[in-house]
Amino acid sequence: MEKLASTIEKVHQEELKSLLQISGVHAAGIGPKRIAGEFSEILSIVLLVEKKLPKSEINDSDLIPKEIGGFQTDVIESPRMKSRDMAAAALAEKDPPGADSKMYNPLVSGCRISATKGTGWGTLGAIVQDANGSPAILTAKHVVKDYGSVYQPGQSEREIAAVTNLNGYDWCYCRLKETIEWTNYILEVGPIQGDYVVTVGDLPYPVVKRGYKTGFSTAKITIAMLCGYDNDGKYFSSSMYVEGASNTLLGGDSGSVIVDDQYRIVGMIYDSVNPAGTEAVAASIDVIKADLGISVVKTNYPPLYMVFCDSGDNGCRESENINGRWNGVADLHMGTTWGPAVINYKNQLFCIRQGTDGYVLMCSTNNGTGWTKDTSLGAGCTWRPGLAVYNGLLYCIHQGSDANGQAFCMTYDGQKWTGDQQLPFGISGWAPPALVTWRGKLHCFRMSGEYNGNIMHTAFNGRSWSQDTMLAPTNDPSNFYGTCSAPAVVAYQGLLYCVHNGNSGDHSARCSTLFYFTFDGATWSADTDLHAGCTIGPSLIVKDDLLYCFHQGFNWANELFYLTCDNGKWGADTLLEPSDYQPLDCPGLAFLPDDRPLDK
Repeated sequence: MEKLASTIEKVHQEELKSLLQISGVHAAGIGPKRIAGEFSEILSIVLLVEKKLPKSEINDSDLIPKEIGGFQTDVIESPRMKSRDMAAAALAEKDPPGADSKMYNPLVSGCRISATKGTGWGTLGAIVQDANGSPAILTAKHVVKDYGSVYQPGQSEREIAAVTNLNGYDWCYCRLKETIEWTNYILEVGPIQGDYVVTVGDLPYPVVKRGYKTGFSTAKITIAMLCGYDNDGKYFSSSMYVEGASNTLLGGDSGSVIVDDQYRIVGMIYDSVNPAGTEAVAASIDVIKADLGISVVKTNYPPLYMVFCDSGDNGCRESENINGRWNGVADLHMGTTWGPAVINYKNQLFCIRQGTDGYVLMCSTNNGTGWTKDTSLGAGCTWRPGLAVYNGLLYCIHQGSDANGQAFCMTYDGQKWTGDQQLPFGISGWAPPALVTWRGKLHCFRMSGEYNGNIMHTAFNGRSWSQDTMLAPTNDPSNFYGTCSAPAVVAYQGLLYCVHNGNSGDHSARCSTLFYFTFDGATWSADTDLHAGCTIGPSLIVKDDLLYCFHQGFNWANELFYLTCDNGKWGADTLLEPSDYQPLDCPGLAFLPDDRPLDK
């Protein structure tokens, strides 16, 4: 695939000038060919025309060839990209119901902004760093129009930045005022872990965005290396074509960054080309960085919430880590049988766990103002569930209430929960599942049925689950990964990291020691000893460009330890002080920004 991608890129570059001279063609790129409305695995030269015409109405000299340089062509009907002045005017259109006009303190990304010289509102895409290390906001140039001040959410309100660099085709950055407090967090998406350049071999590539006008939505990059001419005849290049559902890519979303499921910025939307809001054009992040001399922020995360089951009374306890410091332990006055699962979904924390009154899933939420009263989800559960956000939905996968190894799934769309659906695989009665969204699929890792079992894996593509597989290193396929407890999994720096207890027939030293392995999409690595004692499975989270592993101490000591991984290098195991952290099980971890009123 890599060699094929390199060849088609060369053909595209060599033939681009002649392609754009074909009557009716206004842009050309590379993408998977569509057959009967579905994406195939055939890489093609994609040509954009405003209107497809019958062959009888086209001059022979203007017919688009079926192949170019040995690659098939694909002709897509799409409006010509707006001129930058037209794009700026579109920002002044009336907001639809639900558009976000809130003021955020500290400042976060994905919110509404306007500018002194602008004609309407756009979106603060992300907070970045300029060449001097100063924080700045990344947005579309037509949102701010020219040099001046930037405001959030509108001109009559808070001044947050000054337009600083307009060197991009339609991207710019605006340096933040020194008095503005900010955090690395995109609303409804989460903290950013880095950036990634999408290649033609990745397509179609799943992404999400958060624009102030249409909120959070999922989409796919379907064309890369897109070059052409806008309505003013101005040339654009190195862009990507983004496609989503109706009314999810509209004018006020200009400036929104598009993010993959590993929390990496891959580009920024600068034009919504279709009035239906189904298509947009985005600039690739590498072009933006080169034009503006900026870097993506991977630190300055919002507060990290940790919720755990206290070993003394089975009550839920909470602690927050703010700017690297834990603020002590608070009693949430909620009961739990085992450690809870915690996740951020739509800017709220969800704490879901097996309640103390029977084998029932209980849920409480926190939007930053405190935890709500417990609610039963009407589903039975043994141990804690696995949680993940996939395709805009919150997935909850759990074992049934009778500990018979059956797996069930329910989802939440922000309004209501679906009923439980049984899944085509089982879950050990001794260990809950671990979920992660990665490369467009929902992955489920878990222990096989026996106490000293092996690690199983299956993945959901939005339609069906893959075949259940017992995992082993690619270079040692008979040496299966073993565990005596629940594994934990997270995406970090382009890899999947899985940390787990070892296993042994006598529950001895190996069973009480942590190991880890990684997956890069092709190769499962060897299992590696972390030299850290652990009684029951760990929890993982990425914070400030480090991977954190929290776990209970050795021999049911009910102490909480952590170790960190920096780009593959693990640090020493460290006891989390003070001794108030006494977990029965591994803790639930998630981020949530503060939301404070401004000082007058």
